[in-house]
Amino acid sequence: MPARIITIANQKGGCGKTTVTMTLAGALAAQKLRVIVVDADRQGSASTWSANAPDDKPFPARVMNLAMAGKALGSEIRKFLDDADIILIDCPPAVDSPLPMQALVISDVVLVPLLPSPTDFAAAQTFFELINSSLNLNPSMQVRVVPNMVQKTALTNSYMEAVANLPFPRTQAEIGHRVSYKEAAALGCSVDELPGAAGSAKAEVKRLVAEILPLVGFEDALKTHKSKPRTPPKKTKQSAAQA
Repeated sequence: MPARIITIANQKGGCGKTTVTMTLAGALAAQKLRVIVVDADRQGSASTWSANAPDDKPFPARVMNLAMAGKALGSEIRKFLDDADIILIDCPPAVDSPLPMQALVISDVVLVPLLPSPTDFAAAQTFFELINSSLNLNPSMQVRVVPNMVQKTALTNSYMEAVANLPFPRTQAEIGHRVSYKEAAALGCSVDELPGAAGSAKAEVKRLVAEILPLVGFEDALKTHKSKPRTPPKKTKQSAAQA
C-alpha cells in the first residue's frame, strides 16, 4: 500500500517539531518500516540532524529537504509514496507559509507538539484553526496533540490538565525535557542508538510509537518486531570492586 503520511507541525517555533519527527523516524525504522523524513523547514534542522551521523552509521531513515517546494510540496511528496511505508513531514513554524496547509491536506495523521506553557497554548490556537480549515479538504485526517518537553513541576501539571480542553485529543505518551534528545541530534542517531543510559527517553518514545502505529494501520509492526536481546556489559575489576 502507498506510504502513510504523518505531519508534525505547529505555529510556534521551539516546540520540538524536529525532535518529535526525528525521534519517531528512528523508532519507526527500528520496527523494520521504510521511513522517509521530509524536511520542509528552511532552518533545515532535520537535515542537520541526519548529516551529523557518521558515514559508517547513517541515520536509520532517509531525509529529504523540500523546504523550497512551496505549493508543489504535496505533488513532490506523492512521488515517493511507493518508496516508503511512512513519510514524516517536519513543517516550518509559520501558518502564513503555504507548506503547512500543503502538508495537512495530504496527511493521514497530524501530530502537534505542545509545550506546557501559556505562550505555547496561546500560539497553538492559531494552528488549530488551520487544522480545522484543512479538515474540510481532508476529513479523514486524524490529529493528536503531543505533550513535549514535559517536566514534573506543579506549573507543568496545571497546564497538562488544560490539555484535556483542547479541540483535539492528546497522546497519552509524553516526551520529557531530557538531554538524551539533544545528544541524539548531535550524534545524528535515534534515541534507541544512544550509548549509555537513556532508558527513560527510550521508554517514552516506545509508548508514543505504540500509539501512532495503529493510527496509520501498522499495529502489526509492533507484534512482529522483536528487539535484539541486550548483552550485559562485562564486569571489569574496577566495577566488580564497586559492586
